[in-house]
Amino acid sequence: MGENAYHFMLGFSRARESERPADVAGLARQCSSFDTACADGLAASDSAISRWLESEAGLLERYGDLIARTGYREAYDAGTPMPAFSAILDGQTLLFNFYLDSAFGAVRSGSSGGISESRRSNSFFTTP
Repeated sequence: MGENAYHFMLGFSRARESERPADVAGLARQCSSFDTACADGLAASDSAISRWLESEAGLLERYGDLIARTGYREAYDAGTPMPAFSAILDGQTLLFNFYLDSAFGAVRSGSSGGISESRRSNSFFTTP
């Protein structure tokens, strides 16, 4: 199993929205698609993004471990469970918003490192 991301994906579980604080749930809904509503939500609330990152630190860490994997191979048969792709997308969204928030801070301070790191970190599910 080692480096096979498919097997690693089987261990993801989705955070239930009802378990999130109201402001975190609202920000997560705003950021379910990467558009200006998400950017506006991040800009409006420093505390909600911090609480979101803290409350789902395990997901963020697991998603980071997933994208560090070097291989992906599905071993499909009818008895094999499907990965929780929605939870993986939640991890990608959380990581993207972490870097988006970092990029806002970098722009305010005159640096651009957060932007390039976000692009690299979100390239796992994209094709070259």
